[in-house]
Amino acid sequence: MYRSHIRQRPTLSSYMWCAHCRRFKGWTGPDLGTFDFTDPLEKLSTDERTAMSKDFGGYFRHLDRLWETGELPQQFS
Repeated sequence: MYRSHIRQRPTLSSYMWCAHCRRFKGWTGPDLGTFDFTDPLEKLSTDERTAMSKDFGGYFRHLDRLWETGELPQQFS
């Protein structure tokens, strides 16, 4: 999950993926600012996120690395 500020209103983008079958589901919704969470992709620029989203193999490899290093799952409060 990450916060997007590209649109006129703040948006939450969420992704769930299966490391085994390499499929994912994503959705967006309004960011009401009602909770905080860690964003393991926050260090990436908008261009880097866009490039990664177009290369699903690279995107999954990145998510797998984050999982293996303990940066995922995210923490919510």
